Amino acid sequence: MADNNIKKVIILKKDLPQFYGSDQEYVVKYRIITEDKNRTSHWSPNYKLPVAPVTAIDYRIAVEQSHDMINAVWTPNSTTKSEFDIYVKWDSDPWQFISTVFTTSYSTIIKSGAAHFQLAVQVPTFPKERFSGATLFESTQINV
Repeated sequence: MADNNIKKVIILKKDLPQFYGSDQEYVVKYRIITEDKNRTSHWSPNYKLPVAPVTAIDYRIAVEQSHDMINAVWTPNSTTKSEFDIYVKWDSDPWQFISTVFTTSYSTIIKSGAAHFQLAVQVPTFPKERFSGATLFESTQINV
């Protein structure tokens, strides 16, 4: 029987790539490849999978005036991946994507001439923009 060799592949949600921030969904597609890799199917249509709501996490931010530094640490919850997008807003400037980090902390030098800032951490999204639905935490405005 031909069905005896069919293999099932499961991709865990934690292994999915960044989701589309504006739509709050993963877009996935697939194709089938034979074991000997001689034949492949066409790509499937795009399928949209909803993203589970992001829950807020605990965080602390410290400003070290003597060293002109900002230090932030946070505690991920059980549903949070180990990858985080960092955004900073200096004074009245727009939010700026800084980096994707793989730790639960972030430090940076205070921008020269800045009077205050806000820091936000969110799950990785595409494109790299601030999305409220992806936000793990957003600080209040902090004076430097």
